Amino acid sequence: MTAAEVARELEVSERTARRDLDALGMAGVPVYSVQGRGGGWRLVGGARNRPVRVDGE
Repeated sequence: MTAAEVARELEVSERTARRDLDALGMAGVPVYSVQGRGGGWRLVGGARNRPVRVDGE
């Protein structure tokens, strides 16, 4: 999935999508980016995480 696709799905800018994907990787979520044609963002080994609710508290 490309950053542009993530941005459209989440209704945010592409820049925000990239920043958030980077932050997820730094937080230990097994995501990585593949550059070039056919590239995009992927979960390592098709890993899945339980949904996490994030609120202002």
